[in-house]
Amino acid sequence: MCIRDRAWIARSVNAGTGSGHGITVQALGTSTTATSSKAGAAGAPGDGDTGAPSTNDGVDQQVAAERTNADTTASANGATGTTGTNATPQAQTNGQSVKVAAAIAVNLAFSRSEAWFTPGLTMVAGGQIVVRSSAHTDAKASADAKAVGKPSSGSSGGSTGGSSSVGVGAAVSVNYAKVTNTATTNASTLIGNGLAVEALMTGGVANTHDFEASAVSGAGKTNTSVAGAIAINIVVTTTTATVPAGAQVAAGAGAVSIAAESMRTLKATATADAAGTGSSSIGVGASVAINVATPNTTSAAIADGVALTGS
Repeated sequence: MCIRDRAWIARSVNAGTGSGHGITVQALGTSTTATSSKAGAAGAPGDGDTGAPSTNDGVDQQVAAERTNADTTASANGATGTTGTNATPQAQTNGQSVKVAAAIAVNLAFSRSEAWFTPGLTMVAGGQIVVRSSAHTDAKASADAKAVGKPSSGSSGGSTGGSSSVGVGAAVSVNYAKVTNTATTNASTLIGNGLAVEALMTGGVANTHDFEASAVSGAGKTNTSVAGAIAINIVVTTTTATVPAGAQVAAGAGAVSIAAESMRTLKATATADAAGTGSSSIGVGASVAINVATPNTTSAAIADGVALTGS
């Protein structure tokens, strides 16, 4: 899902230096996305079983097909899909892909909060000039296959757990979040009584961007590939507040403030639930949890060469 909160001024504004009126442009964003998948007791067909996926129809291919379907549905209903954004991360460990999984959950969250003046404008105000953006993004994916291999309700003796009809109990969860939060004056001429350029957390620093991927595998067959439970959490956050080169600022007697803030938490968990009965009641493969935490880029800057004056 792509969520965009954008605000900009595209023409010069003269509010009068003696009016006391300020000029403010702001984009304040909040988004929460969650995807969950839960497998039934039968699990997924393993290699060689009827209905097993082909070489070209594994977990990654199924996820790609569902993403395309979601994008088409979003577009048809006037929403923004994920077309043109980053590719879906692959479900793999150590370079080897997972071919079969009973529960697959993929959450793609792309959020953008952007506020700016179009380059080349002249903004004149008697009060403070403000360019402000804020973001608060939570994203979660959870895959639960712990029911695989367990006796169904009403069965006698718990024979389902050891039956050859039990399929693969692997679980794959992929959470990929990309947050962009930017505020900039661009190369404009600003004349007012103070300047604030801010890229902040919506609701203040008491809030955090929370990102989580969790996967629980069941006790299915052992003919699965690489891992029983895989949870992959990939997060990219960029927060910038800038007065770039080419801007001219006459702040009068007011304060000049350039601020950027970003707080985030990342959690990835992968576990095996081997509570089935019979000879197959074991966890399938390893449990692998991966947090891919790219640098949390947060910067506030007035570029060299900016003409900044005050009284």
